[in-house]
Amino acid sequence: MVDATEPEHPFLKYASKYMILHTKEFQEGRSVMWVRWKEMMIYGSDLIETPYGVKSLKEDDLSILNWSISAHHHALLRLIYLGLGSSSGQDRGFVLWRAAYDGQLDAVKVLLDAGADVHYSRGIETVLRVSLMRGFFDVADQLILAGADVNMPDRNGQTALHQAADCGYLNIVEKLLDLGANINLPGRDRQTALHQTADCQHMDIVDKLLGAGADVNIQGFHDQTVLFQAVHYGRYHVFKRLLDTGADVNIQATHGETAIHAAFRRKDLHIVEMLLDAGADVNIRGQDGETALHFASECARGNLDILERVLVAVADVDVPTFDGETALYRAARYGNLDAMDRLLSAGADANAISTWDEYDGPISGARKWSVLHMATLRGNMAVVDKLLEVGVDVNAVLEPSSLPYESRPTALQIAITCGHQDIAEKIKRVGGH
Repeated sequence: MVDATEPEHPFLKYASKYMILHTKEFQEGRSVMWVRWKEMMIYGSDLIETPYGVKSLKEDDLSILNWSISAHHHALLRLIYLGLGSSSGQDRGFVLWRAAYDGQLDAVKVLLDAGADVHYSRGIETVLRVSLMRGFFDVADQLILAGADVNMPDRNGQTALHQAADCGYLNIVEKLLDLGANINLPGRDRQTALHQTADCQHMDIVDKLLGAGADVNIQGFHDQTVLFQAVHYGRYHVFKRLLDTGADVNIQATHGETAIHAAFRRKDLHIVEMLLDAGADVNIRGQDGETALHFASECARGNLDILERVLVAVADVDVPTFDGETALYRAARYGNLDAMDRLLSAGADANAISTWDEYDGPISGARKWSVLHMATLRGNMAVVDKLLEVGVDVNAVLEPSSLPYESRPTALQIAITCGHQDIAEKIKRVGGH
């Protein structure tokens, strides 16, 4: 215990005389800490016994607790800690957490010597993590020496390395790796520290993790690789670095999709081209049975280069989605005439049918639409003309669903019903009825 009368402690000398007086009206009876200070000042050595009635910290206790930490008053700090009793584990842990938060190494040592729980966490912040995230590496070292687990997850399943990578704190990432953090340890959502960088584009963190041996192909949330997520979020620089590192471009996520599916969904044709250059398999079917050919037929309007590249590698130009939609059907639905021309010249079936419902999307057991039926219903004369040019079956009927009373109209009947007279006349001229 510091002698309050020593000249090198003028504030303590003053506080020992007047703090009780200054704070009596608003602290007495409310604060365990105030009572503790009173006991220490008045009864001195009697404090070897824990004062009666101390159970847990109250809000008003924090002012003296914080002061004892910031003023390096370790005797009072130790007294506060021991006085809380073994039944107040959360409060005792908070004292250590607060000292770590303030970077008070000496206070941390005092509390650890007194038996403080090195694994205490406040919310999602462990004692170790809060010391690291606030840059107090000397405190972190002391906690590690005392047995703190550098890989201990918080209640969200994330480790300190996950958080440091997500926030872009390179120095903390480096420190954690030096302390033995598991670089490939997944969190509760199966994301690793490298996954955390996919949306943030902290290239220094990406380089550090890759250089330290992070698994570039490990699968995280929904079985997505870091490459897949970088494409999904449009993080070009992260994507390029992963590609240069040798990331596998054909690993499938939970629903079967690969990075090229994600790139097409973003309509990022530059990344699509890079994935094709890296050997992306255009025949892999995604969540709805879609292949790269379906996407290329939809979005290659005015730019057939990608469609050409996909067609070279595709196994079946008429491969259907799970609701029966072919690439030609998709191109017609989006009015992509150039893509239709190229697909037809590659042998696409102009009479292919799909269970696509014009109003509700793909429905199991719904009536089957031909490309001509769909284009007629939409009133798309240009698509109808294209189909008539290649000799589509103009008298094919619209296959009904399992309902026995549904009609089986032809394209002409649909055109008349919908009031598309110009299309009706065209179909009649080529023998439609």
